[in-house]
Formats: sequence, C-alpha cells, structure tokens
Amino acid sequence: MRARWPWGGFPRWMRGLGGLAFLTLAVLSLSRIVPPLASQSATASPEIRAATLIPVLTQEAAPAGWAVSIQGAGAGRLSLQNGADWGAYTSPIFQADFPFNAVALAWKAQTPAGSQIILEVRASPDGQEWSEWFQAEPLDGFLADEGDNRSQVIVARGRFLQYSATLYATDPDLPPKLGDVKITYIDSSQGPSTPQPRAVGTLTRGASVNMPAIISRAGWGSPEPYSSDRWPPEYREWQKVIVHDTITKNNDPDPAATVRAIWYYHANTLGWGDIGYNFLIDTQGNIYDGRFGGENATGGHALSCYNPGSIGVALLGDYRYAEVSPAMEDALENLLAAKSYQHNINPLGSGYFGDRTLFNIFCHRDVSGSCGNNHQDPGTYAHDRMPEFRGKVWDRFPMYSQAWVQHNTPARMAAGATASVAVTVQNKGQATWSPGSLFRLGYRWYRQDGTEVLQAGGGQQRAELPTNIPFGQSVMIMAQITAPPSGGAYTLQWDMLQEGVTWFSSQGSPTLDAAVAVDELTYVAEVTAQSAYGPRLPGSKSPTWVELRNTGTATWYRTGANPVKLGTWSPADRASALATAGDWESPSRPTYADQDAVRPSQVVRFTFLATAPAGPGLYREHFRLTADGKGWFGPDMFLDITVLRPIKTYLPQVYQRYSGGW
Repeated sequence: MRARWPWGGFPRWMRGLGGLAFLTLAVLSLSRIVPPLASQSATASPEIRAATLIPVLTQEAAPAGWAVSIQGAGAGRLSLQNGADWGAYTSPIFQADFPFNAVALAWKAQTPAGSQIILEVRASPDGQEWSEWFQAEPLDGFLADEGDNRSQVIVARGRFLQYSATLYATDPDLPPKLGDVKITYIDSSQGPSTPQPRAVGTLTRGASVNMPAIISRAGWGSPEPYSSDRWPPEYREWQKVIVHDTITKNNDPDPAATVRAIWYYHANTLGWGDIGYNFLIDTQGNIYDGRFGGENATGGHALSCYNPGSIGVALLGDYRYAEVSPAMEDALENLLAAKSYQHNINPLGSGYFGDRTLFNIFCHRDVSGSCGNNHQDPGTYAHDRMPEFRGKVWDRFPMYSQAWVQHNTPARMAAGATASVAVTVQNKGQATWSPGSLFRLGYRWYRQDGTEVLQAGGGQQRAELPTNIPFGQSVMIMAQITAPPSGGAYTLQWDMLQEGVTWFSSQGSPTLDAAVAVDELTYVAEVTAQSAYGPRLPGSKSPTWVELRNTGTATWYRTGANPVKLGTWSPADRASALATAGDWESPSRPTYADQDAVRPSQVVRFTFLATAPAGPGLYREHFRLTADGKGWFGPDMFLDITVLRPIKTYLPQVYQRYSGGW
C-alpha cells in the first residue's frame, strides 16, 4: 500500500496544525501502548496465522478540538460534532497476539452525498518505531451505504497496530458515520521464500510463444495447493486479460509471503474459498499461479460482469507512485504473450465484453463505474504504458505460424489414385493470410528414406485459401491429392507457405505429417462377353471383340506411362497369323481399349480386325492384356478361326466347314 502522509507519518487530519499541538498529540499517542480493548478471534491454516481485532472507540482517543463524537455503547459509532465539516480520530495502540506481516480492515460507513471517510493503519515491531500510514483502499463490491466495507490487503509488519479515521462533510447537517471497525492481521511469513531475481530476457521471435516459468501454488506455499473445495472452479474460455495492481508495498522484501497473505484474506477472511487473481507478478519478475483450476478457470478480480472469460493478472505493488520494474515488465509481457497466444487473444485487438467494447488486454480501472467496479488500478505508471505493453506482447508472436486443427487425409490409397482432403488450420502468426498475398496450403510426399517424390509441378502441390485469415481464426481448405505411382509406405507432409517468400516449416512452424500406405496397383481382369466367329475364307477380314471387366485397383489407360493393350500370348509377343496391317499396332498388339480410361469395376470392349490366314485349317490364337511397364495380366484368352478350303466343281461351290470360336 502507498504511504498517504509523506511529511513524517502523521494522519492527514494533522496537516496544517501548529508544531506544538502536533508534537503533543504525537507524544500522547506513542506513549500509550494498551492491549486490545475488545476480544481477538484467531484462526489458522497450515503455515498461516490470522486474528481479527475488534477495537472499542474511546473518548480519550477523540480529544476535544478534533470535532468527532462517539455515539452508542460498546464499539460505538464515530461521527462529526454538530456543525463540523471535518473531524479525526486516532485509536489507541493495540498489541497483536503474534507478529504479523499483513493487515486488512473492515468497517461500516454511512456516507451521505458530499461526505467521505478515510481509514488508515500503521504498524510497529515494538510500539515505538512506526511504519508510514497506509490508507485502507475499499474492495469493489463493498462500497454500499451502510454495507460491510473491506479493504485490500496492506503489507505492514510488526506486533503493534494503530488506526485513524478522518471524516469530511460538505453539508454539516449530513455528516458521515463510521462503526464496527475490525482489523485482521495475518502472519504468512512461514513458507517458501521468494526465488532469486530473474534475469530480464531478450526477445527472440520463434515459431511459437513459450510459456514462462510459473511458481506453482505448492511452490509459493498455498495451504490448499491442489484443490479449492470451498470454491470449485467454473470455466469460461478466456477472451480478455485484465491487469491489476494489489496496491501493496513496492519492493516487497518477501512477495511470496504477501501472496500467501492475499490468498488467506481472499479465501478465509472474505470467505471466497481461494485467491481471486489467476496470476500474480512481483517486482523481481517471478510469476505466481493463483486461482485453482488451470486454463479458463474463472477468477474473482473484477466482479460478475468481467470475471468469466478473463485472466486476472495482478502486479504486486502500487504503481500510482512507482515505475514498473524491468523484470516485472518482462514477466508481464511474457505471461501475456504466452496466454494470449495459447487462447487466440490478439493483443492489439478489441471486442465487446461484459457491457462494452474493450481492448483484449485492458486495465481494471478501464471498467471503473461499471458492474460495481470502482478501483482505479493499476496506477498511472502501469496504466499509461498499456499501449506499449500490448505492442511488446504482439512482438513476441511469430510472423508465420499455424496450428493444425483437423484433417481427413486417407490412411490408405492406391498408387496414382486421387482424393479430396479437407484440412482445417488456424493462423497462429502475425501475418494475415490472404489469397492475394499468395498464402496457400501445400503438400509433399516423402518416401521412408526421406527422399521426396516428385510429381507434376515439382512435387509440391498447392491448395488455395477461400478468404483472408487473420491471427486466431481457422479455415477449412479443400485440397486434391494424388498418391505416388508406386506402392509403399509414405509420409504426406502438409505445410503452409507464402509463395516466393517462405514455407512456414522453414520458420520453425511444425508440419502436419500423415502416414499413408500406398497400395501397388493391381491389374486384374475377367471376360464378360465375346463376339461369335464363324468360318472364314482365306484373307477375309472380320471385326472381332472381347469385353472385359476391370477387377483390379489400377485404372486402365489407352495412353500414358502404362497403357493397357491386348497382346499375343503363348508365347508372349509373337507375331500373330491373324494380324491385320493398318489396324493392329503391331503383329503382336491387336488393339487398345475402346475408351480412354477404364476404372475399377468398369467393363470395356477391345475391338480389332482379324485376317484369316491364306491356308485352310483351324487356327488358335492366344491373347492376354498387358500394361506397358507393369507386365501381363488377366485370363489367357484364345480365338479359334476356321479357314475354309474352296472345292472346285461344276456345281455351285461348296465349302467344307469347321467349327471355330474364342
């Protein structure tokens, strides 16, 4: 907490007083050390002690001339004397049951329009040497008239306590009233000490944003490191970051103890069940894990409108009067970069949240006056640097990066087969992907030995983006892939790129590697029909055909690397006696299929002219299918041809007939 009285440690109501009265009251106050005037109730949790002091107002602490009056019995109520526009009260000195390192106040106040009450507290190890006075800053949500007001935690070490109250009224007929003051003091000194100061890092842009080291709840000594049974976590996707300061002591000698004190105050004194902040950062650059529950856990740092969906990050200290240390700034920017990157929060962006449009990274004071939030934290030295902080957080993001969301790459394909694949990818870099800037999805095939399979276009195929994709957005891209021409085990590697600039993998961004088993194409066929073939005269030419079904996995093509043809067989590639010059490709290749491509399960006809040999007799010709470069396949088919012998006679010519066929 900040010191309110810079000129020597006296309450604000002493400002402008003469030196004699000043000195007299100071001596009276410091010479009177009394035990608490009301009971102290103590509670404890592992390694943390706390007690609540309920002081009783005493008339001697409100001497004549200080314009305050005490009303009621017991603890009483403090108000202004009739006609006074201000007054002040300084309590007796109270001795605590044990040394403490933090305090917090609770009180009830009636503050009509134009009136104000300021509470302050100080501490001493011996009742003689005192700290500065610390103002009790009210917590949001405890400002209702006549309500239970609670202060923030005040880092003040000692064994003795004293508080003061200053009352103001612009209308003497409507004075403020103060009552039911309670002081909770906490000893959280026992526990893990704060690590050594962390060196300020040097920014290096990589393919991702690394998570900085974070001290776990067990690491800083939370009594409930692995649970929050009294406040079970609730979850809402984090969309914003809200930066606070704790208004505690700057350059805190034991920030881990302060974190434990804040935990105790939030969890036990206020009854929340856990600490409200998601993360806390000290001036040495140490980051502390706060609210239990991990990612997307809802904290308690900005009241109901702004807690769900936000990350509450508290800077330990008071930055109304002190600069943010370089180590704290570095830790803040590293934490915000890591969490923003992880949750797709654009540090430079803004959007509607709670009840208004806000920056994605904003300060608690930016929502002051809304939903019960009234704090002006963090202080100006932090708040005014937020544009700079946002820029430095953004600078920690990579320029080219992506996250692979999902894909349906087939696990098995036939060699040379094509498939349509949907790849959903998220932009995780600063650069907006736009089709006009030639951002594309690419893919490459690799063999098991790491060598690349070159296809048309050099092997590096592309798929176009449908629209512009800024940071954090996802897009589904449709890509047509073609499997390698030979069977085997392959890796299909997906990668984003900007044409002429870089592949993302060259910038360290991970590729999406899919294992694909490519089956060697099988060439199999079965006969489904054939033409009838009757007797023929020598040298006659007859159309002949056979129909076959493609029962393999390979598509039969008329042209290309592996054209499928009908060829002579038994023995293979011999010159056929039935070859027809000008119709057959060669004496051993009668024909191609009648269509350009025959896919698996399709039926195709092979048609050719067969020329009957010159000599009469029965001729049998064997045929099979062949795929150039792959080999022979399909059934052994044969064609029987009967060639008739002419009979010379005076009668009409009679022919001797032989049966023949396929």
